[in-house]
Amino acid sequence: MPDARKLVAIGRRLIASTLLDEAIIGDRTLVSDGYGGWTEAWADRASATPSRYVSRQMGIQTDADPRVGAGEFGSPEGIAVLLPVGTDVAEGDRITDPATGRRWIVTAERTPLSQLQTVLRVIVREMDTGSP
Repeated sequence: MPDARKLVAIGRRLIASTLLDEAIIGDRTLVSDGYGGWTEAWADRASATPSRYVSRQMGIQTDADPRVGAGEFGSPEGIAVLLPVGTDVAEGDRITDPATGRRWIVTAERTPLSQLQTVLRVIVREMDTGSP
């Protein structure tokens, strides 16, 4: 009988090879706004992370516009981003698609904690175009 850890490792490698998009993750920090309050800022990481932008509608993958079909949810949170297991990403971080320049904010991680997980799935909402 095959060792489950070996099968999971194979699954992770297989999935990592199908993450054909890229994501630049920006770590969120709070900086003083100079008026006694705080504002958000993001520091982009030096290299892109393999990723895949996926519609949340019944798990259908879309290649053109990642929000296609997501209108039924009535929410701007119509996509998920798939990342390799072990990617350091947290709620509030920014994800930029270097191919399109579109930016999203991570609103939640939706991957059950398990040693058997093969992909990290985060839910994102698109940032306003005027955001830094």
